[in-house]
Amino acid sequence: MKYILYYMRFQESCNRESMKKSVTTIQKSVNNLEYIPRVFRNPFNVERIGYIQDKTELIDRYFILPSVLFIFDGHGFLEENGSRMELCAPFLMWNWPGERKKYWPSPVWNELYIGFREGAEEDLRNFFAPEFFRRNIRIIPRPAECMRYLTELQKTMNSPALPGAADRIDQLATLLLLEAVYPQQEEHLDRNEKAILNITEYMQTHFRQDIDLNQLAEEHGWSYSTFQRQWHRKYSCSPLQYLRRLRNSEALYLLRESTLTIGDIAKELGFRNQFYFAKFFRDMNGMPPSEFRECRRTAVQ
Repeated sequence: MKYILYYMRFQESCNRESMKKSVTTIQKSVNNLEYIPRVFRNPFNVERIGYIQDKTELIDRYFILPSVLFIFDGHGFLEENGSRMELCAPFLMWNWPGERKKYWPSPVWNELYIGFREGAEEDLRNFFAPEFFRRNIRIIPRPAECMRYLTELQKTMNSPALPGAADRIDQLATLLLLEAVYPQQEEHLDRNEKAILNITEYMQTHFRQDIDLNQLAEEHGWSYSTFQRQWHRKYSCSPLQYLRRLRNSEALYLLRESTLTIGDIAKELGFRNQFYFAKFFRDMNGMPPSEFRECRRTAVQ
């Protein structure tokens, strides 16, 4: 028993040291722009920004600044308020002051972190439409244009103290967010991209219904294998995973914010009955919907 306790303490010490090294590595990847003077007044100046290549570290913390993460490739998990959610790029994640989140890549992802000045939350919420903040996790439907701004940000971040660099970072961060809300115009897309856009928008507005993906592919002149190939040019997850995440995101929202019964939520999301919904929710989040709702209520109290 003595040796077991010693080993456990040793393991705990190693884990603490590993976490310290991970935090130090991340901190070195983040630029502090707080005291760099600006020429232009921006209601939500960028205070911290960093691009972390091949990130593997687990993050478990309370957030101080309003911030957003952009993940354009990779896969991972989020644990919040007692539930676990699978994350699949491309997506962005909002973090608000006072929130505690635990998330990690599986096994790696590339992450852009943007932390805005203290007190910028109200300005952000006034600038963007309320729908943009309805969910803290937002799928980026067409990330190609966002990548262009990311490339520009990376170049500017290399020398943030140069005259005008901080102003440029502020503007590029705003453009990146706008592109995530209002992606590239349809006239700039080729035929296959337009088809994927149409399918994505259909899924986003009809995910509460029973969608036949094979039929959806046929309606756009594709076999299912061709549909999947075209889909994976834009997304790292499968069409079915995308659909399941849309349903799961709405389920989490309704359980948190509404007074609907679990049976009514199951009907709202197009499940045949409450049993199928509970099985789906447990598969996605690791717990039944009733337990998630109870954990949420306990956390709020």
